[in-house]
Amino acid sequence: MERITIEELNIKILNNEVLFVSFTTEWCGQCKMSKLLINKVKKNYSNIIFVDVDVDDNDLWDNNILNISQVPTFVGFKGKKTIFNESGYQIEDDLINLLNKL
Repeated sequence: MERITIEELNIKILNNEVLFVSFTTEWCGQCKMSKLLINKVKKNYSNIIFVDVDVDDNDLWDNNILNISQVPTFVGFKGKKTIFNESGYQIEDDLINLLNKL
């Protein structure tokens, strides 16, 4: 999964890309577990771009627009529209259900 900045994310959203965004931190255990699971299932979703945004590096805590109050938080974008915004570790079936919405 490619790590990008919030500025790079904004460009991808404006370009109408289909995105699965993981908002994480380096110190988060659930984020590391989520990354392993995402890497396992993403091969089945070639139409989706998977990216990671570090909340600490991008000063996104309590972000009112993205609603980031805990990590991991997963946000799906299709075009410029937010399709989902889910916080906390997602088991494989829940993760697949989120990806299928995109």
